[in-house]
Amino acid sequence: MRDCWLAEMNNDQQKDTLDFLLHRISKEEFLRRLRIKSEDGQKFALSALEEAYCQRDSVAVELAMGLGFHFGMSAQYFDLLVKLSDAEWHERHEDVVTALGELHDKRSVEPLYRAALKLHPYLAYDEARALAVKAIWALGNLGDASADEKLLALAKSEHSILREEAEKQLRRRQPRTPAITN
Repeated sequence: MRDCWLAEMNNDQQKDTLDFLLHRISKEEFLRRLRIKSEDGQKFALSALEEAYCQRDSVAVELAMGLGFHFGMSAQYFDLLVKLSDAEWHERHEDVVTALGELHDKRSVEPLYRAALKLHPYLAYDEARALAVKAIWALGNLGDASADEKLLALAKSEHSILREEAEKQLRRRQPRTPAITN
């Protein structure tokens, strides 16, 4: 990740990005307006996310995450996603957890575990703990012994949703034995 010297996304770029993400303009029109080559979409999305993080701009994080999902996120996003998973100033933690899960990087275990435990004030209404559930599923999909250790810890949680979801993942990850037939 670069140092925080980048200029933030201007209002026209934010409007064009929102129009693109809401399918008001085509991909071709979006790329034309921002003067981006199609093959540079992923790099632009990463740069936009870096800018958003540096500027602590929650709206820009939302837009840049949308671009990242559209153009695809690679391992280059990992360190920035970890920083965003721990940042308190934005409200896109579920998107960040989804992106970490899609990267299938075993280094995601600790940030996903922290995300499962974190209670962000803006999610106080969410009794279903959607962020925690996404993080637990991402841990289950990693297929790693260290992820299983975190799932075991979550399976001992006092919070029933965390406990039940972790238990589901652990059961899902256990090798299945074939049924005995006569």
